[in-house]
Amino acid sequence: MSHTPPVFISYPQDGAAGQALANELFQRLQAEGITAFLDTESIRLGERWIQALGNGVKQCRVVLSVVSSASHDRPWVEKEYIEANKLRIPIIPVLATAGDVPFQMNDVQVARLYGDYKEKDWQRLLARIREYLPDGNTDNDLETRVDAYLDWVQNTFLRDMDAYTAMDGKKRVRAQPQVRRKRFIVDEDFAELVGLRAGCGEKQVLEEKTFDNILDALGETGQGVFLGKPGAGKTTTLWKLADDEIRANAQRERGKRIVPVILRLGFWTKSDQLLLDFVLAQTNIEGQKLGDAFSTLLEQNRILLVLDGLNEMPVMWQKDKGRQIREFLAVNTLLRAYASCREDDYCDDVRQPLPELQIQPLSISRIQQFIHQYLVADQVEQAGQEAENLFWAIAGGQDVREVWALWEKVGATQEQFWTGTEIPQENPNVYGATTTKHDQIWQSKIRDNPHNLIRLARNPYLLAMLMAICEPGEAFPANRGALLAGFYRQLVKREIQRQQDKANLLQDGGKQLEALIGKLAWTMAEQTQTSSPRYETLSIMGHDEQWLKLAIRCNVLEQIGDNIRFSHQLLQDYFIAIGMQQRLDAGELPAEHFWQQTGEWWEPTGWEEPVVLLAGLYQDDCTSVIRWLEQANPKLAARCIGESGVPCVDVTKAHVQSLWVERLSNLETDPNPHARAAIGTALASVDMHGRPLDQRKGVGLDAKGLPDIDWVAIDGYKMSRYPVTNAQFQAFVADAGYETDEWWEGLQRSESKPDHYWKESNHPVEGVSWYDAMAFCRWLSTATGQEIRLPTEQEWEKAACGTDGREYPWGKDYKTGYANINETYGETGIYNLQKTSAVGIYPQGQSPYGLMDMSGNVWEWCLNKYKESQVTLDLSGCVRVVRGGAWYHYTESCRFSSDNRPPHDRYYDQGFRLLLRCC
Repeated sequence: MSHTPPVFISYPQDGAAGQALANELFQRLQAEGITAFLDTESIRLGERWIQALGNGVKQCRVVLSVVSSASHDRPWVEKEYIEANKLRIPIIPVLATAGDVPFQMNDVQVARLYGDYKEKDWQRLLARIREYLPDGNTDNDLETRVDAYLDWVQNTFLRDMDAYTAMDGKKRVRAQPQVRRKRFIVDEDFAELVGLRAGCGEKQVLEEKTFDNILDALGETGQGVFLGKPGAGKTTTLWKLADDEIRANAQRERGKRIVPVILRLGFWTKSDQLLLDFVLAQTNIEGQKLGDAFSTLLEQNRILLVLDGLNEMPVMWQKDKGRQIREFLAVNTLLRAYASCREDDYCDDVRQPLPELQIQPLSISRIQQFIHQYLVADQVEQAGQEAENLFWAIAGGQDVREVWALWEKVGATQEQFWTGTEIPQENPNVYGATTTKHDQIWQSKIRDNPHNLIRLARNPYLLAMLMAICEPGEAFPANRGALLAGFYRQLVKREIQRQQDKANLLQDGGKQLEALIGKLAWTMAEQTQTSSPRYETLSIMGHDEQWLKLAIRCNVLEQIGDNIRFSHQLLQDYFIAIGMQQRLDAGELPAEHFWQQTGEWWEPTGWEEPVVLLAGLYQDDCTSVIRWLEQANPKLAARCIGESGVPCVDVTKAHVQSLWVERLSNLETDPNPHARAAIGTALASVDMHGRPLDQRKGVGLDAKGLPDIDWVAIDGYKMSRYPVTNAQFQAFVADAGYETDEWWEGLQRSESKPDHYWKESNHPVEGVSWYDAMAFCRWLSTATGQEIRLPTEQEWEKAACGTDGREYPWGKDYKTGYANINETYGETGIYNLQKTSAVGIYPQGQSPYGLMDMSGNVWEWCLNKYKESQVTLDLSGCVRVVRGGAWYHYTESCRFSSDNRPPHDRYYDQGFRLLLRCC
C-alpha cells in the first residue's frame, strides 16, 4: 500500500553543505523506519522549485528545513514557512553549518547537525519527529480522518435527503476534444494536456438517452456534468449521490469505504490557488478533517469527487480554473467525478469533456411526489391528503381538479391535459365527455394561462418555496420575482415568531436586513463571486455581527468555515435584482456596463438570471426592463419576455421587432455573426398575436397557415431563398403530415416523427430524412396547386454558384464570417457558432441569384442519387446527393462538391430547400 511520506526534507539544491546534510537526514530516517520525501531530481531554483515545495509541505506531518549559508534570501524559505504555518504543520530548521537561521524562523527551535552538537541534537530531533508521527498504525489513522470528514459532510450538506424526489433527465455524450499528452517529472507523473488548455468547445452529440431517474445514468458513466436551470435540483442531486454513497458504506469494509469529497466551487475565489490546494482547504474546514489523506484515498480509488457550481467560479478566472479541472480529470481517468453547472452558463471556459446529465423540469407526477415527500419529511399529519389538496391549489383550484377527473376517466394522459393545445376528439374522445363550461375552464386556466403556477412548480426549488409560503386562503405569487419576495418575507416572519430577535432588528419587517443583504449580493456580483470571507462580509454589512448572524438564522446566508454565501444562488440573484430595480428606477443602471464592455454581449456574464427576476418585479408590464435591454442585449430581453412571468405589451414587442429585424442582417451594427445569431434567437423566442416576431418573407407562414416561400427566379425554375425552416416544416407535421398515406406512397415512413435538436422557428429544419423532405414537397404541392420538389444537384449548383466557376456562393476562395461553418477547424477563421442559426443572417454570403445559406448552416438534400446525372424518380434506398455543408463542417466540406447519405438518415445537420417548376 502506498502512503504519503510523513517527513518532508527541504534543502537548497545548489551544491552547498545543505545538500549533503539532506541526504544524510534521509538515510538516518530510513534506518529508523521513518519514510521521508527528498527531492532527488535537482530541480533548479525558481518557480517550479517553489511550487514543488508548496505541494510537498501539504502532504506531510513535519517539515525539516535544512539551512546553510545558501538558504538566506531564498524564496523557498519564505514559501515553505508560510505554507507550513497556514496548515499548522510543524517546521524544524536544521542547521548544516554554524550561523543564523533565516529571519522567518527566528522564533523556531533549531537542530544543529554539525560539529560537537551533531549526535546530541540528532537524538532530540528524532524524538521531536516521532511526536508528530501517527501511533504506528497508519491505516487506523487514515480511517479516523475519514470518519471525521464523513461526519462533517453529513452534518453540513446531507441533512434533508429523505425528502429527495428523483429527477427525470437526459444523458448526452459528445465527441471528445483532441488531447496531446506531454510527460514530465517532478516527484511523480503529471501530464500537460495541451488540447484542453484553451477551453473545451461544444462538440457533436454522439448519443442521447432519456432516464426516468437521472441517477440511473450514473451506472453507464463514472464522470459527468449535471446541467439544468437555476433551482432545477443540480446541487441536490449531487448531494443525493454523495448521501447514497455514504449509506452504501455500511455494507463495505472499513478500509474500502468511498469518500465523497464535496467542493463548492464558489469558494474557489483566489486567483493563484491551485486545484489541489483548494481540495486541501475544503476538506479541512473548521479544523483538520481529512488532513492530507486525499492523495492516499485517490491512489486507493476511494474518492467520489463532487464539483458543485462550475458557473459559480469567478468569471475572470473561469478559464484557468476550468482548465485545471479538465487536466486533473484527464490524468485521473478512473476517478468517479461529477460536476454541476447552470445550463445557460455552461460556456467553453468551464465546459468539461464529460457526458452531460441534463436535469429535466418536474413532470406532473414528480410534482405530486415531491409535495408528498416534502410533507412526510415535515411530519405533517395525513400527508397524502394534504399533498393532494396542495397540488390542486397550485394547479388552479377545485374546478381544474374536477375537469381533470373527467379527462382521466375517458383515458386522457397528463401530457394531453397539461401541455395539449386542443381538446381530444378521438383516442380518447374527451370532447364528448365534457361540457362547454368544462372546456372553458381548461382553456382559460390551463392552455391559455401563461401564469399557471404549474410552470413554477416544475422547478424543485421554486416548488419548495411555494410550499413554504403557502397560507390558507392566500393567493400564490404569479412569477419567480414575486415568489422570491414572498419567500424572503416568510423567512423573516418565522424568525420573528421564534422570538429570538432580542435586539428588535426585524421590527421594520426585515427592510433594513434586506438592504444590507442586497448590498452584500451586489458587491459579490460586481466581484463575480458567490462567496465572501467572513471579515469582508462584516465590512460590507457595516461591521455589525448581529446582522450577519440574523441573516444566517433566517436561512438567507450560510457560513461554511470562514466563508459566507447565500443558501441558494437564486436568493443571491433575487437580492441583486432588488438592487438593480432601485438603480434602474433612478436612471443609474446603464445596460452597456454589463454586456458591452467585451464587445461580446451575447456571452453570459453572470447578471442574466438577476435580470430575468428583475423583470418579474414589475408586476403589470416588464416594458421598462425590455426597453433598457433592447439594444444592449436582445437575447436577454427576449428571455425576460418569455420567462419573467410578467406581461409585455404588444406596443413594446412591435418596437423591438423592428429594431431586431433590421439588425439581423446589418453588418455595420453587428459585424460578428454570433451577435446576429443571438438576435435571430431573440426574434424566434417572442410571440406576438400567436406568431414569432421574425416575420420576414420566406421564413414563416402565410395567412392560411402554409409555408410562406420567398421564390427566387433562376433560368426555367425558381428556388426558395432560404432552406425550409422549423416553422414551415411544423405546418406539415401539424396538418397530419405523418398520418396521411397520400404523402408517403412509395416512401419509407419512419415510425417516429423527426426530433429536431434546435427548435427555433426561424432556424432551418434539421434532423429530416430524404423521405421526410419528399413527403413535405408532396403535401405543399397539393396545398398550393403548384409543382414543388427537391432540386437536382445540377439545379442546386447553378442556383448556388451561377455560371462563372465559383467554389463558394461569393467567389473562388473562402472568406471568414461569410457562412455558418466551423472556421476554427484548420484555423481558416475565428468563427464557430456550434449550432444552426436563423436563416439569412449572412447577407455577404448570398449566391449570384440572391439565395441565402447555400454554404453552411445545414446540408441540403437533392433529388437525385449520387453520381447519377440523369434524374428519374427513384424511391429506392440508394444514397442521395447532399450539398452545401453545415454548421460544424470546415471550409472544404462547404464548397460546391457533392457528398451523399442514405435517404433514411436523420442527422442534426441535414435539411433541404425547395424548387418550383415554372410554367
